[in-house]
Amino acid sequence: MASVPAGHVYVRHLAAPSGDDGVRRLPDLADTTSPKALHGWYPPAMLAPSWVSTHGATFDVFHVHFGFDGRTPAELTALADALEAAGVPLVVTVHDLRNPHHVEPGLHDAQLEVLVRRAAAVITLTPGAARTITERSGRAVHV
Repeated sequence: MASVPAGHVYVRHLAAPSGDDGVRRLPDLADTTSPKALHGWYPPAMLAPSWVSTHGATFDVFHVHFGFDGRTPAELTALADALEAAGVPLVVTVHDLRNPHHVEPGLHDAQLEVLVRRAAAVITLTPGAARTITERSGRAVHV
């Protein structure tokens, strides 16, 4: 499984404590080609369509949690296109309906719209968040 980002504490806690849940998660890789890398923030390399094109045969599911705030909606659309071309389903867990790092909600809303619209499955953590996502996108959401 390509979990984005694999090293995030939430994602790490999805694994069985014993480590024998049968899921092999790919490790995080920093996208050091990103201009943001110069400022000390490394967006996940897995979010690059070229990474998916190169490595798409090495995982069965692409599961996005966080880290996409450094990508434009157009870049996320290209990512979804690359996943579709590789035959790999996109799963999105919506943790935040509002990104606390953004002053205005527009960009985060647009990013979520791309991911939710293109996902094979959408997951969130509460029934209230699921209702909001369904109202916004018309998609069924797993809680």
